[in-house]
Amino acid sequence: DYVNPAKVLDDFLEIYPETKTFATIYNTNEQNSLVQIKALEEALKERGLDLKKQGVSSINDIPQALASLKSGTDAMVFVTDNVVVNAMPVIAKTLKDEKIPSLAFDEGSVENGALIAEGVNYRKIGQRAGEMAIDILKENKDIKDLPFEDAKDLEMLVNKETAEILNLDLGKDSLKDAKIMEKKEGK
Repeated sequence: DYVNPAKVLDDFLEIYPETKTFATIYNTNEQNSLVQIKALEEALKERGLDLKKQGVSSINDIPQALASLKSGTDAMVFVTDNVVVNAMPVIAKTLKDEKIPSLAFDEGSVENGALIAEGVNYRKIGQRAGEMAIDILKENKDIKDLPFEDAKDLEMLVNKETAEILNLDLGKDSLKDAKIMEKKEGK
């Protein structure tokens, strides 16, 4: 489910071209997050953009991390970090109150209030994993002969409520293929 941040950042910058400084929060104990943060830093550096980052070790650290990052930040970006994704409702509320746009790499974050995600569709990944399992179990292919695959078909998602709060024009050309997510009943 790795997302290369380069294309995702470029797409976000089409919507918010004035963005110069991103901020992020990540779990310092999650190796997956450290790898993604490094790739994010490299992609931002290639574009001449800054990244303010704050490591956390638990969900309890999130409010303080947000407080320290929001000043001087044009946008927040979130990798697929378990601690951060689980805290997204709290994070999104703060960002909406502060009118800071946010970019995530997973659908769940947008469902929970992040503005935009361009990331993997876990249903499609599951379907592809099932197809690979059929190759192994029914077609008798050796697992070592199956090539590594990255997730394909990244999907842009936009949280309608957050977009309205931030006065984002959902009619922009760069959003024409985006899936607009509305608040589900009971949430």
